[in-house]
This record gives sequence, structure tokens and C-alpha cells, in this order.
Amino acid sequence: MAMPIAPTPVLKGKDLVKLVNDLQKPDGKKDLRQKALKALLSISK
Repeated sequence: MAMPIAPTPVLKGKDLVKLVNDLQKPDGKKDLRQKALKALLSISK
């Protein structure tokens, strides 16, 4: 039996500011993700 989709919480005030600040941070794990994706693609061929 499928679960109904729960309503997404609406961000207000401090939570919204925190989200925006998190989105502005540089992505330090991008290289790691790219390498993992390449390895996964080469294995799954």
C-alpha cells in the first residue's frame, strides 16, 4: 500500500535564512561525487 505524500514543511524566518546560506556555501564534495559517478558508470556498463 503506497503512503500518501506528506505535505512539505514551509520554511519561514530563520529556517529560510539558514537554507539560503547553506545553498551559498561552496560545494566541497563535488569532485568526490564526480569520481564516484564515473566509477559507477564504468562498472555498470
